[in-house]
Amino acid sequence: MTSRVRNHILEEQSRAALRRALPDKWVIHPFQTDYGVDVQIEIFGNSGERTGIKFSAQLKATDNQQDEDGLSLDREHIEYWIAHSDPVVIFRYYAPTDEFQWRWVHDIAWRLDPDKKSVSVAGFLKPWLAENSPQEIEAFLTERRRVRLPMTWPVRVGVFDAEKDVRLAAKVARDIYQSTNNIQFEILVNTSTPTEFQVNVAKEKLAIGFCGLGGVVFHLEKNSSTEKLTSEALTGLIFCSQRYSRTEVAKAIFESCSDLIYKGAGSNLSAKHLIFQSAIAVLGGNEALRLLRPKINYESDPQTVWNLFYAAALVCATRSGNRQQWIELLRSWKEQAVNEREKATVSYNLGSALANQGRWSEARDEYMAAVAVDVRYKDQDYYWADVGAVNFELREFEVAAECYERAIKINNSWSHQWRYADALFNLGKYEKAQTLLKPGCDGRKSELELAYQALLLYVCTDLVENWGIKEQSLQKVEFSDIAPLANNPPPINAEEFEAIIRPLLLRNAIDPLLSFNSGVYANRGQLQQHALARFLACSIIHRNDVEAWANVFICAYASGCGGEVLLPIAHTAKFFCGNRFLLRLQEGVQFANDQNGLSDKWNEFVEKVMDSIQAAEKDNVQDVEIRIWSAEGGAPRNVYTLGRSPPKG
Repeated sequence: MTSRVRNHILEEQSRAALRRALPDKWVIHPFQTDYGVDVQIEIFGNSGERTGIKFSAQLKATDNQQDEDGLSLDREHIEYWIAHSDPVVIFRYYAPTDEFQWRWVHDIAWRLDPDKKSVSVAGFLKPWLAENSPQEIEAFLTERRRVRLPMTWPVRVGVFDAEKDVRLAAKVARDIYQSTNNIQFEILVNTSTPTEFQVNVAKEKLAIGFCGLGGVVFHLEKNSSTEKLTSEALTGLIFCSQRYSRTEVAKAIFESCSDLIYKGAGSNLSAKHLIFQSAIAVLGGNEALRLLRPKINYESDPQTVWNLFYAAALVCATRSGNRQQWIELLRSWKEQAVNEREKATVSYNLGSALANQGRWSEARDEYMAAVAVDVRYKDQDYYWADVGAVNFELREFEVAAECYERAIKINNSWSHQWRYADALFNLGKYEKAQTLLKPGCDGRKSELELAYQALLLYVCTDLVENWGIKEQSLQKVEFSDIAPLANNPPPINAEEFEAIIRPLLLRNAIDPLLSFNSGVYANRGQLQQHALARFLACSIIHRNDVEAWANVFICAYASGCGGEVLLPIAHTAKFFCGNRFLLRLQEGVQFANDQNGLSDKWNEFVEKVMDSIQAAEKDNVQDVEIRIWSAEGGAPRNVYTLGRSPPKG
C-alpha cells in the first residue's frame, strides 16, 4: 500500500472516530477544500437550540503509538491558526488504539522559540476524555464569549505551570495577588475554570494570553527570580489588556504596580520604551509623567531614558493622528521640568517635533535652547545634522554647510556627506558636491535607492562636465535677462542653445527662474536632454514646484528614458510635491512630432508609475524612533531620524 493511500485511509478513519468521540449534539462542518483547518465544530444546546458557539479543528492521524509520537507543527501553520477568528484545536488520532489526544493551539503556540521553524507538541497533548473534555471545551468557549463583552469585575487571572513545577506557578500567583491586592483580581492556579487572562509560567519563558487569543511571550534568563517573573507577568497583562480593549485592567495595574514593573525592565531600553508607550496610552501623558518622573530621574543616565519617554509620547501621538498634541505635551513638560538638564532634553525633542512639521525657525530656537543648557549635544553628530537641516530649510546654506562639516568630523557617514553636498550645491560649489556624491551613488543597488541623491549628482555632473562650471559665486539673474528666451525663435540645434544660454549660466547656473525658462526654451527646440537638465536644476532648488518636476518627467519620457530614470524622478517628485505631482501626470500630455506613439502610451505608463509609488510607500513604512547616546561616553546611536529627508526610493 502506498503512503498516499494509507494517509487517505487514516484521514477517513480519524474523521469517523472524531464523530464518535464528540457529543451527538455537536455538528461537524467539514471543509471540502484545505483552508488550513479540517473542520468547523458547532455546539448545540441540550434541546438542540443553536448557541452560536463554534471552534475549528485540525486532525492529525498517525499509525504510531502514543509513546512513539513525534508530532511537530511548523511556524507557518501555528501563526495562521493563532490569527484565526475562531480558536483552533489540534486533535491527534492514534489508529492502533482508536484514541485521541488534543490541545488548543494557543496553549502550544507560545512554546515556539523565535529562532525555530517548528515546535514538537506530542508532549503537550492531553487525552480526550468523553466524560469531561467536551465540557472543558464548551466552558472555555462560553467564557470566552462572555469576557469579550463589556468588562465586569472581578477579573479572573489563571496562572499555569508549563513544566510541571506547581511551586513556581504558585509563587508567581501569590506575588501577583500581593502586588495587586487593591485590584479586583481573582487569581487562580492551574485551574480548569475559564479565565479572562492566562499566565503560563516556565523557567525560561513566560506567556500571557487573553481568552485563547494571541498575547505576549517573554524569553527570560535561566533561573530568573520570582520577582522578575512577576514583573514580566504584570507587564504582559498590561500589554494584553491594551490589545483587547481592557484598558481599565491596564490602568489599575500601572497605578498599583508601577515600581515593580519599572524595576523589572532593568537596563533594557526597549522594554522601558514599550512600558512608556503603554503608560502614556492608558494613563494619558501628564499622569504618566507624574508617575514615572521619580523613577526616570533616579536612573544613572536619566537623559537617555527621558529621550525614550518622549519618543514613546511621540509614538502615541502619531498613532492617534494628532502630532500637534505631542507638541503641546512637550511645551507643557518643558514648563514642568524639575531641573535644567531635563528642560534641555524636552527642548531638543520639541525641536525635533517642530522640524517634523516644517516649523524650521521654531525648531532651531529649541535646538539652541537645548545646547545652551547641555553642551554635550555639541559632541553628537546628530546635533549638527539636525541644526544643519533646519538652516538648510531656512535657506541659510553657509550655516548648514558648516554644521554638516562638523557632523562629518564626528561621524563621516554617507547621510552627512550627501546633505553636505546638497548645501554646497546650493552655494554654487558643484564640483565639490559631485565629488562627495559620486562614491555613494556609484554603489546604488537599484534605480530607486538614493533616488534624490542620484538626481542631484546628475545636475552637478552636467554643470561640471558639460558646461565646465565647477564653482561660481551666485549672482542675481534679472527677469529682463530671461525675457528674450520667450521671444526668441526655437533654437535650431544644441550649439545655438548653448551659445545663448551659456552667458546666463555663468552668472547663476541654478537660478530657478533661469533654469525653468531655459528648459522651456530647449523644449521648444526639441532638445530634450538639455530641457531635462535645466528643469531638474529648477526642481532641486524649488523642491515643491510640481510643474518643474512634471516637466522633468515628461522630458525624460520623451527622450526615451526607461524606468531606471523615470521611476527615481517620479518617486522623488511624489515625496516633495505629494499627490499634486500624480494629478499633474494624469492630466495627460500631447507630444509634438509623436512618431513613436508616446501620447498613446502615456496613460498606461503613468499607471505603472503610480503602482510603483504605492508599493514603495507600503514597503517604506518606518517606526518612529529617537536619537539617544550613553552617559558613559559610548558611540552615539541614531535611533530616531528628525526632519524631512528625501525618500529611500
